[in-house]
Parts: sequence; C-alpha cells; structure tokens
Amino acid sequence: MISKLLHYVFERILQMKKTKPINVQKMFYVPLIVFFIITAILGLITYNFIANRFKEEMISSGSALAETLSVGISDKIEHKKFYLATLDSTLISAGNYIIKNRDLISNEYLHQIAESFVLTDIYWYNSDGLLLNDANDEFVGWTPVIGDPIYTFMHSGLDMYIEDIRRGTEDDRHYKFVYIRDIDGYFVQVGINADHIHELTQKFEYQYVLEQFVANNSELLYALIVDKNFISIADTDIDEIGVDYSGDESYEKVLQGHTVSSNWYYEKLGDEVLEISTPIYYNGEIIGIFGIGYSYQNYNIIRIFLFSTFSVLILSIMSIFAVIQYVRVVKPLNQFSKKIETISIENTIEIKDEKDYGVLSGLNGIFTDLLSNFIKKRDENRKIIHEMTELAFVDQLTKLPNRNACIQLLTDLCVNGNQLSVIYLDIDDFKSINDTRGHTFGDVLIQRIADRFIQIQTKDTLVFRHQGDEFLIVYKFTDDEKIQYLIEETKKMFSKPIKIDESSLYINFSIGLARYPLDGKSVEQLLHYADLAMYEAKKEERMSYVIFNDEISKRSIRKNEVLTKLKDAISNDGFYILYQPQMDIQKNEVIGLEALLRLKDSNISPYEFIPIAEQNRLINNIGRIVIEKVIKQQRIWKDLGIKIVPTHVNFSAIQLQDMKIIDYIQKLLEEYDIQPEMFGVEITESTIIDKRELTIDTLMRMKSVGIKTAIDDFGSGQAGINYMSDFKVDIVKFDKSFSDRYLNQENIEIFLTILKFTSDLGFITLAEGIETKEQVDLLKDTSCKLVQGYYYYKPQQSQVIVEILSKNSK
Repeated sequence: MISKLLHYVFERILQMKKTKPINVQKMFYVPLIVFFIITAILGLITYNFIANRFKEEMISSGSALAETLSVGISDKIEHKKFYLATLDSTLISAGNYIIKNRDLISNEYLHQIAESFVLTDIYWYNSDGLLLNDANDEFVGWTPVIGDPIYTFMHSGLDMYIEDIRRGTEDDRHYKFVYIRDIDGYFVQVGINADHIHELTQKFEYQYVLEQFVANNSELLYALIVDKNFISIADTDIDEIGVDYSGDESYEKVLQGHTVSSNWYYEKLGDEVLEISTPIYYNGEIIGIFGIGYSYQNYNIIRIFLFSTFSVLILSIMSIFAVIQYVRVVKPLNQFSKKIETISIENTIEIKDEKDYGVLSGLNGIFTDLLSNFIKKRDENRKIIHEMTELAFVDQLTKLPNRNACIQLLTDLCVNGNQLSVIYLDIDDFKSINDTRGHTFGDVLIQRIADRFIQIQTKDTLVFRHQGDEFLIVYKFTDDEKIQYLIEETKKMFSKPIKIDESSLYINFSIGLARYPLDGKSVEQLLHYADLAMYEAKKEERMSYVIFNDEISKRSIRKNEVLTKLKDAISNDGFYILYQPQMDIQKNEVIGLEALLRLKDSNISPYEFIPIAEQNRLINNIGRIVIEKVIKQQRIWKDLGIKIVPTHVNFSAIQLQDMKIIDYIQKLLEEYDIQPEMFGVEITESTIIDKRELTIDTLMRMKSVGIKTAIDDFGSGQAGINYMSDFKVDIVKFDKSFSDRYLNQENIEIFLTILKFTSDLGFITLAEGIETKEQVDLLKDTSCKLVQGYYYYKPQQSQVIVEILSKNSK
C-alpha cells in the first residue's frame, strides 16, 4: 500500500523538469500568476489522487491481512476439534484397556494407568454402583445416589457414555468423564480435570487468538468475531462481547461470502476507523465473521504530509522562482530524484544520506522517516505473511511441506517440457495401529516416518505429507532406473523397525507412481493417477509399487461409465427387480422372496455396480427405489388375488446411516396397504462387523414396527456365532460358500454343529445356494427346512412369480 504510494510520488518527482531562466520583462508577473494557478490546480488533483490511492491500498492490504488471519482462525478451530476428538479417544482407550485387564485392578494399578494415559481420575464400580477401586485412593466404598450422573449411567442400559464437561459432585472443579460397562455390569469411570483441558486448548480459543493477532499487529486497533446470528462472541474490547449487530448491512454481506470494508465511528478513539470484515470458513461453510479495525492515523498523516509537501513546493517555487531557481530548487530536486532512483522499495534495508538538499532537506527528512517506517512495517508484514504461509503450506505434525505446497510446486514444475514423477505412498494397516495403540501413538509414528523420509530429500527428491497416513514424493526424473533406485532406497530405509517406547514396528507402504507428462498432463491428473496406481499396489505384496498404465486408466474409465449408467438409471427408471423364491422343503411351498436389483438394457453385474454406488453415495437413492418397487409390486400381486409372502431387500452399511429409512418404509407400506411382516431387510455379515452398534439399533427399530430382518451371507468367515448373539433377527442365511463347503457327507457334522448353535440362539436358519438334490436330502434330516437356490428356482421376473405364488396358494 505505502510502497505503491511512494512509487507514485517518486515518479512524479522524476517527471519534474528543470526550470529554464525566464525573461523577467516579458514573463514574470503574468506567467507567475498563471503558473501559480496551474500548479495549485495540479497540486490539488495530485493530492486527491494520491490520498485516494493510499486509502485504496490501505483497504486492499487490510483485506488481505484479514483474509489471511481468517484462514488462521479456521485452522485453530480444526486443531481444537482434533485435540478434543483425540481426548475422547484417549479416555475410551483407557477405559477399554482397564476392562480388558480387569483381573489386575487395584488402586495402585489404576494409578499407574492414570499416569500412563495422563488422566486425573479412574474409578472401578461393581454392578450395584459400589466404588471398589480408586486411582487416587480417596473414595473407595462410596456409592452414587439418585440424580448423580453415575447413578444415571448405571440405569441407562448403555455400554458406553461420553459426558460433556461438568462440575464435579464432590468439589467445584470441572471434569470430563467416559463410562464403559463390562458384560457383567461392572463398569469403569475414567476422566480428566477440565481445568487442564482448558489450559491445553486455551491457545485455540477465539478471544486468545484475537488478542494474539492484535498484540502482533500494532497497526490494528481491535479485532472481533461475530457468529452467524450477528452476536459478538469475541472482541479485544471486552465490553463489546455479546453485542448484537443484527441489521448491519456490512456483516450481512460478509455472511454471503464477501470481504467488506466500511467506516465506523470508534468511541474509544473518538474518530472514524476503517473496519474490514471477512467470512470465517470451516469445512467449506461460513460459520462467522472476522473483523479488524485500522486507525486512519497513518492515512491522515499522509494527507497532511501530502498537503504540506505540495504547499511547500508551490510556495517555494513561486517565492524563489527568479532568484535561486537552479541553486536552491533545481539542483536539490535533481539530487533528490537521483536518491529516489537508487532506492529499491522491495530490497532496501537501511536509509543513509548525508547530502544537503537545500530547501528540500525537510521534505527529504520526512520522506526518509516515512520510508524507514515503511521498511519497518514491510518487514513486520513479511514476518506475519511468513507465519501464515507456514500454517497454509507446512504440515504441523511432521513439519514437512503439506498437500498445498505439493500442488503449488507441481503447478510450477509441470511446464516448459519438464519431466518428473509423483510417488504416492500409503502406510499399510495404519488404521489398525491407530485403533489398537491410540491416536497419540499414531501421531508419534507419523513423525518418526517423516524423520526417515527427510533423509532422502535432495534438490531433486522432495517429500510431502499428503494427509493422514499418506505421503508424496516429487522426483524430478522419470526413467525407470532412477525410479527403481529411489524406491529401493526407500524400502531399505524402512527395512529396520521404528522404535517407540517399548514397541518396535516394521512399516510397509503401498506405492503408486505417475509421470509427467507421460501419464498426466495436469497436476490434478498426476495426483489422481498416482492415487489410482497406489490402490492397485495394495492388491500386491507388501512394499510393492505400481506405475500408472493404460489398464488402470481403463478400469477407472469403466467405473466412470458404470457410475454414469447408475445416475441415468436413477433419473430415468433404469432399474428392474428379479425375485428368487425361498422354499420350505418340508411343506414344499414358497415362504418368501429375495428382491435382486438389475439394470435395464445392461449386463453389468450387481457385484460391479453396487460397490460403485456405495463409493459414490448413490446407494441410498437406489435403495429407496428398490423398496418402492418391491412394495408396489406386492400391491399388484395382492390386487390379482394372490396370497403374498414376505419379500426381503438387501441393505448396505451406508443405508443403515439413513435415519429416516424406517419412516420411509412405513409410509410406503401404509400407502400401498401392505402389512409390515410382508416386508423384510437383509444385512450382510460384513455390515454387522463394520457398523455393529448402528446395526443393532436399526434392527431393533425395524423389528419394533413389524419388519422382518435377516443376516445374509453368514458363514463367509467374518463373524463368529458368539459375535451375533446381540443381533435379534428373524432369519440367519447360511452363505452359498458355507453350504458348498459343509453340506456334504464328509462335513455334515460341522454343518450340524453350526446349525445347533444358531438354533440355540433363537435364529431361524435358511441355506442359500442350494443347487443339488444331495444337499436337499441332507437338509431334510436337519432342523434347517428353509432353502434358496437354483435347485428350486433361479431369480425370476415378477410375471413368473405370479404363476409360482398362484400354485403356492393352491
């Protein structure tokens, strides 16, 4: 801002020409008057122009600073959220660890656990609420009373409960607790003093952040944060916190995504200030307003300076025009101009000048002081920008350059015939490490991995942390030999275990590689292709790497083609349903149907398009289409006088997250007048493992309204019988692979054993994939009388089902 103003002043000064001696007799008085008028007019125009430009630059610079600080606030929010999430995870991990090792529980043991997990309180209760052990050995023998949070948890029926921060029942301090119940009713209470949490998170609080910003930016008068309801929630002027700014047009524009500058009367200063307001974004959404106030003091000083300068110049020129034109004006002005020409606004560090500029000495002094102040402010702003840039382009955990920095580098390098490779590395099984060791351990592991990567960094090999457990290497070569060498060096570097505390871990990566310009022509393509190659590498043995190729591209294109087909089918009724009957072999009648989704005018298998629909969040829409088609078809059958049987549709884990799906099913059942017990839902064995609590809750809600429930693909090897004891479903369907393997003379005893276990748990069983008479004959001698498979019926069109159910009715 100031530099542009100075540049303009310098240019104006450089444009001044030496005044030639005048003929006093011909052109002294009249030219003097004309010159005065012209000079005064030009001076006024120039003054207004420069003053306005300075103000514009002041607004521009302030807006940039405000937007930069807003990004910093967003990062602080994310860091605080991450810390609190990590805290909950730590409390849960500690609780689970204690329950797992409950045989070791004593006061001393709990005290050791508290120190290990950096906790303040751990209590162990029996099922009646008697406090048996205390990490601090203070409250052993205590029991909760009605109304106490512990009493509430005891009678809640929950296995785990995470409390918000609350005041302690025995003192005035605040705590955060997590409760976890064991299967016999004994439970553990783990917690941490909230004053300690506040101390750790204080640096993320809005008020603290604002005070730091203002303290580090002397040109700021104040800073404030206003929420989406126009209420001030943080302000360096403490008295202004809580003020309602509803109706403020500037703030309304900011909530629409604009950065706005406005003049505002600041009572503490007794003058107008420049306020610049900008949106605060979090996860792509505007969550508030960040505003900073600038004093017009520097602006007024500049105006006074400019007005004084032009006045002095005009009066000086007029008063000494004829006498000392050259000695006192032209010569000093020339010297002053030369001085300006030698100054670099961007690089000047110090101003030293011992020359005498005559009548311009005062102007030179003011100019020198102003330039010195500018250099000081410039250096301060550079420091701020450097800090903000580090937040934007440096990963705070590893101190490696982050994804933003990688994209910027690739943008600069992917030009002018350069060649380079992007190597995408994903840590194998990192999620398992995080789940078993905790996120703190995972963070330390990421740091140790980053330390090793730093060892291979050169001017041609640059390492970045992409996100989570993913790293990127930008390698300024593309030939196979050098790439092979780099990857072998990377493997060698991680051939030794990483030691953390008492643990030693061997780290493996899945490695994908794409080359510019051979594979990708843009930064986005290059990163995407390297990512695709990495996922291909996951299918290979550990520490394998895959270079992007046409086959990978074809598979990606195929997925996009299937995705397009699915979107078109959703919009244009492109699905149809086949129904496979389920038989009671003892009564030889159809007792149910399974609805199987197909694409019209396409041979794309559900095994191909269903995963793609799940990956692209289309499965909820498709699932609702299937539900409506099935219930509508049941109404059609019913209107034909056919006795309908329960029809089951398949649910994915994603559909379980649709909290309104049961209401949707009930609405359709009522609309088409179909009894709830005529509709069923099948959930795969893998789903009940991945989404256990959610599955239990959804199944219970479905059963409560009369909807049939079943677990599909049981026996595929992912869940044991005991694991399923909490799932109160109507039917368990043995997977085809299970039937093929055990439903024969050699392995029938294994089949019968599993069948007995499921029957003891109260499940009705159905064998899928039954294709031979031998299997049917074996089943007739067991308690499993329900089957589904090609031996009886393949999946059929709805018209064929009409004939099948008609025979069934007879």
